[in-house]
Amino acid sequence: MDAELFQREIMDSIKSIRIKKGYSQFYISEKLNISQSNYNKIENHQVSVKLVLFLKILDCLNVSFRELLIDKSDHDGIPKHTVEANNNEREEILLGIIKELNEQIRLLRDSRKRRGERITQLKEDLKKLKT
Repeated sequence: MDAELFQREIMDSIKSIRIKKGYSQFYISEKLNISQSNYNKIENHQVSVKLVLFLKILDCLNVSFRELLIDKSDHDGIPKHTVEANNNEREEILLGIIKELNEQIRLLRDSRKRRGERITQLKEDLKKLKT
């Protein structure tokens, strides 16, 4: 199973869970602060989902990523291919997700470091202005 097919099946599962829980696309889109039209495009595979948004969707549905992948008994919407995917395929996909998360963490740390350096510089400039 390739990553694209896996992502499509996961989004199909999310759609199924959303419907099962009685949530409208509008409700989820409001919680995500995006338009209902954009959320519709996500569910219908017309646009890719950034990992951060994907995790927010899971949060809105009160479903963990682990639960979505492993605990199939709770969700009738899990596609058969996902249930039957072997551990190596899942591991490869999860490693890709972990790599993306690590990159996002690195970028956030770099951004925080730059902000800290800028704040330090501004404080020094303020001290100079006061004297």
